[in-house]
Amino acid sequence: MSSRRVAALVLPRLLPELAAAHDTSLPKARTSATAVVLLAPERATLPVEQQLTAQTRIDAVDTTARRLGLRDGMTIAEAQAFVAALVVRVLTHQQVHQALVRLADIVLSAAPTVALSPPDALHLDVTGAAHLAGGEQSLCEDLVERVGQLGHVARAAIASGPRIAEAIARHGPSPVSVVPPGQDASRLRNLPVIALPIDEETSCWLVRLGMVTIGDLVRLPRAQLASRLGERAPGILAMLDGVDPTPLQAYEPPLQLREEQSWDEGVEQLSALVFVLKRLVMSLAARLEGRALATTALELEVLLDRSIARLRGVEDRLSFRLDLPAPLYRVDDLMRALRTRLERCELAAPALGLTLQAPAIVHAPRVQLDLSRDVTASPDALAVLLAELSAEIGADRLGTLRFNPAHRPEARSFLVPITATTSAISPLADASGPGASITRLLPVPVPLGRPRLTRGLLLPGLQPAPLRVDQIVFDARLDGVEWWTAAPIDRDYLHVWLRSEADASGASAWLYVDKRHKQLVLHGWQT
Repeated sequence: MSSRRVAALVLPRLLPELAAAHDTSLPKARTSATAVVLLAPERATLPVEQQLTAQTRIDAVDTTARRLGLRDGMTIAEAQAFVAALVVRVLTHQQVHQALVRLADIVLSAAPTVALSPPDALHLDVTGAAHLAGGEQSLCEDLVERVGQLGHVARAAIASGPRIAEAIARHGPSPVSVVPPGQDASRLRNLPVIALPIDEETSCWLVRLGMVTIGDLVRLPRAQLASRLGERAPGILAMLDGVDPTPLQAYEPPLQLREEQSWDEGVEQLSALVFVLKRLVMSLAARLEGRALATTALELEVLLDRSIARLRGVEDRLSFRLDLPAPLYRVDDLMRALRTRLERCELAAPALGLTLQAPAIVHAPRVQLDLSRDVTASPDALAVLLAELSAEIGADRLGTLRFNPAHRPEARSFLVPITATTSAISPLADASGPGASITRLLPVPVPLGRPRLTRGLLLPGLQPAPLRVDQIVFDARLDGVEWWTAAPIDRDYLHVWLRSEADASGASAWLYVDKRHKQLVLHGWQT
């Protein structure tokens, strides 16, 4: 049986990256040094002006602030003594959790078990699964690349346990590290003491004693070290020996996927909304692909400025749902359908946020590759086209035309939705009978009054110019059709050739005489 192998995916800049994603300040302010405070749950309910104090400790700083000498753990007062123009952003634990959930969905296809390690790491049990990605080195590189496509800086390592792998990924010399089985202890010795899961006070005490690296710590007498570490001593000492049996608490993916983005300043241009929507779709598509899933429906909600919407007397939300004819999961495919629908909307008030949901999730369709011939067309091209047409003209107007064994010509065909799997029509139905040669049947028949249909009659109700009857040929008679209803059908159908009064052009019309109401009706054209 193979030894346990755990991958740690660390995102050292996750908090500044999340703060930047929610930043709605001016571009000049975005380039200044930024510090991030992860707000405690008990302070999240306080007013904004009371959430931070001068003694609040900073949880993370961005690259600019770190270059100026700021570090995690400083108080806001200490940091502003170094950088007076420091910008302090606030994140909640819920925002960080949602970010980790999003990343966990993306990497689910790489391992059967994924665990969250707040605030900025994921653990994956890759025992016996790394060969599917070309080996452990390729697996780590693939994980870093996946989250990097969403704009995150990541480091990855594989070791025998989650805490050892995370320590090496976070503090190791390389952004991608693979520790061979049995060499965990030797790899740990080159790392700094702060790589161990101990509190800041203990690590500072060890550094003051001259224990800068874990290798220095290993040389200390175990009894003295254990007394100083207290309750954590068994786990830390086992970790120093390269033993890490820490279990993983498996992450359970949600049944529905949701992506949202909000900002402070209202946006009235649809082009700006499309730009934000692209970011949401990229994240949603990555989560779907990571779980080998696809969606058959999308729901988009645009949050509008409530005060301006109330002033203009309109709703403060704009929302719509797209039912996709076929399951989709790729970024470009989803974006084409959503953009087509969104660009048809009009903003009644400035937009302050977007929420994108995938309420109907199914297994992604699997298409077998055909290696026997050169096929350049994508197998998903038709599904994407149908989704785009559905968003453009409506799902109720998109389908496949089927024939129905009915006597009335207008009831002899209908649309079957593409998503339907069954059909109630007879497979023996065909297009023969009255109206079989008609190429354009009007959806609503046009009444032409009660004239006596004779050769030379001028029909004034037709556009763009009146037409005169040139020839009449009897076609078919419907006598007492649907006699069981309150309005049975009695019609005489005629092929009528018409000529224009303005020029020599003409047309072939299909008319019928409603014998019950003595009315002449235009029902179709033949071209």
